[in-house]
Amino acid sequence: MDWIVIAVAFFIIGSGFLLLWFQLKGRVTDEQIREFLSEGALVVDVRTRGEYDERSVSGAINIPLDKVVELICETTTDKSQVILCHCESGGRSAIAVARLRRAGYPHAFNLGSYKRAAALLKSS
Repeated sequence: MDWIVIAVAFFIIGSGFLLLWFQLKGRVTDEQIREFLSEGALVVDVRTRGEYDERSVSGAINIPLDKVVELICETTTDKSQVILCHCESGGRSAIAVARLRRAGYPHAFNLGSYKRAAALLKSS
Protein backbone atom coordinates (compact mmCIF):
# COMPACT_ATOMS: atom_id res chain seq x y z
CA MET A 1 0.00 0.00 0.00
CA ASP A 2 2.84 2.42 0.79
CA TRP A 3 4.34 1.98 -2.68
CA ILE A 4 1.05 3.13 -4.25
CA VAL A 5 1.11 6.35 -2.22
CA ILE A 6 4.75 6.94 -3.16
CA ALA A 7 4.05 6.26 -6.84
CA VAL A 8 1.08 8.65 -6.85
CA ALA A 9 3.15 11.33 -5.11
CA PHE A 10 5.96 10.99 -7.69
CA PHE A 11 3.41 11.15 -10.50
CA ILE A 12 1.85 14.34 -9.13
CA ILE A 13 5.20 16.03 -8.52
CA GLY A 14 6.51 14.95 -11.93
CA SER A 15 3.37 16.22 -13.65
CA GLY A 16 3.76 19.59 -11.94
CA PHE A 17 7.36 19.94 -13.12
CA LEU A 18 6.40 18.86 -16.64
CA LEU A 19 3.60 21.42 -16.77
CA LEU A 20 5.92 24.19 -15.53
CA TRP A 21 8.59 23.26 -18.08
CA PHE A 22 6.05 23.17 -20.89
CA GLN A 23 4.66 26.59 -19.98
CA LEU A 24 8.13 28.16 -19.92
CA LYS A 25 9.38 26.46 -23.10
CA GLY A 26 10.42 29.09 -25.64
CA ARG A 27 9.76 31.93 -23.22
CA VAL A 28 11.89 35.07 -23.45
CA THR A 29 12.86 37.75 -20.96
CA ASP A 30 11.07 41.07 -20.56
CA GLU A 31 14.08 42.89 -22.01
CA GLN A 32 14.11 40.66 -25.10
CA ILE A 33 10.39 41.23 -25.58
CA ARG A 34 10.78 45.01 -25.40
CA GLU A 35 13.57 44.82 -27.98
CA PHE A 36 11.51 42.57 -30.27
CA LEU A 37 8.52 44.89 -29.98
CA SER A 38 10.63 47.94 -30.85
CA GLU A 39 11.79 46.06 -33.95
CA GLY A 40 8.22 45.28 -35.07
CA ALA A 41 7.51 41.84 -33.64
CA LEU A 42 4.12 40.32 -34.39
CA VAL A 43 2.07 39.61 -31.25
CA VAL A 44 -0.30 36.66 -31.64
CA ASP A 45 -3.01 35.79 -29.12
CA VAL A 46 -3.62 32.04 -29.54
CA ARG A 47 -6.70 31.90 -27.31
CA THR A 48 -10.15 31.19 -28.74
CA ARG A 49 -12.05 33.91 -30.55
CA GLY A 50 -14.47 34.15 -27.61
CA GLU A 51 -11.64 34.70 -25.13
CA TYR A 52 -10.09 37.30 -27.43
CA ASP A 53 -13.40 39.13 -27.89
CA GLU A 54 -13.89 39.21 -24.12
CA ARG A 55 -10.56 40.97 -23.58
CA SER A 56 -7.46 41.43 -25.67
CA VAL A 57 -4.07 43.09 -25.60
CA SER A 58 -3.76 46.20 -27.75
CA GLY A 59 -1.77 45.41 -30.88
CA ALA A 60 -2.23 41.63 -30.70
CA ILE A 61 -3.94 39.67 -33.44
CA ASN A 62 -6.03 36.59 -32.74
CA ILE A 63 -5.09 33.31 -34.37
CA PRO A 64 -6.50 30.43 -32.30
CA LEU A 65 -4.07 27.64 -31.44
CA ASP A 66 -5.79 25.07 -33.63
CA LYS A 67 -5.25 27.28 -36.71
CA VAL A 68 -1.98 29.04 -35.90
CA VAL A 69 0.21 27.25 -38.44
CA GLU A 70 -2.48 27.33 -41.11
CA LEU A 71 -3.24 31.06 -40.74
CA ILE A 72 0.11 32.63 -39.80
CA CYS A 73 1.09 32.78 -43.48
CA GLU A 74 -1.87 35.13 -44.10
CA THR A 75 -0.31 37.54 -41.62
CA THR A 76 3.35 37.22 -42.55
CA THR A 77 5.15 35.49 -45.38
CA ASP A 78 8.52 36.34 -43.83
CA LYS A 79 9.61 33.26 -41.88
CA SER A 80 12.29 35.35 -40.15
CA GLN A 81 9.60 37.59 -38.58
CA VAL A 82 9.69 37.59 -34.78
CA ILE A 83 6.39 36.17 -33.51
CA LEU A 84 5.44 36.54 -29.84
CA CYS A 85 2.63 34.18 -28.83
CA HIS A 86 0.53 34.49 -25.71
CA CYS A 87 -2.58 32.89 -24.24
CA GLU A 88 -4.30 32.87 -20.85
CA SER A 89 -1.59 31.10 -18.84
CA GLY A 90 1.31 30.36 -21.21
CA GLY A 91 0.57 26.69 -21.95
CA ARG A 92 -1.20 27.07 -25.29
CA SER A 93 1.32 29.67 -26.42
CA ALA A 94 4.13 27.18 -25.71
CA ILE A 95 2.35 24.67 -27.95
CA ALA A 96 1.89 27.36 -30.64
CA VAL A 97 5.60 28.23 -30.51
CA ALA A 98 6.58 24.57 -30.94
CA ARG A 99 4.19 24.20 -33.90
CA LEU A 100 5.41 27.41 -35.55
CA ARG A 101 9.05 26.44 -35.16
CA ARG A 102 8.34 23.03 -36.72
CA ALA A 103 6.62 24.87 -39.58
CA GLY A 104 9.78 26.90 -40.24
CA TYR A 105 9.33 30.00 -38.08
CA PRO A 106 12.52 29.92 -35.96
CA HIS A 107 11.84 33.28 -34.32
CA ALA A 108 8.58 32.31 -32.62
CA PHE A 109 8.70 32.87 -28.87
CA ASN A 110 6.42 32.34 -25.90
CA LEU A 111 5.33 35.68 -24.47
CA GLY A 112 3.42 33.72 -21.83
CA SER A 113 0.23 34.67 -20.06
CA TYR A 114 -2.34 37.30 -20.93
CA LYS A 115 -1.39 39.21 -17.78
CA ARG A 116 2.30 39.31 -18.76
CA ALA A 117 1.50 40.28 -22.35
CA ALA A 118 -0.81 43.09 -21.23
CA ALA A 119 1.80 44.48 -18.82
CA LEU A 120 4.66 44.33 -21.32
CA LEU A 121 2.75 45.74 -24.26
CA LYS A 122 1.40 48.55 -22.09
CA SER A 123 4.94 49.49 -21.02
CA SER A 124 6.42 49.50 -24.55
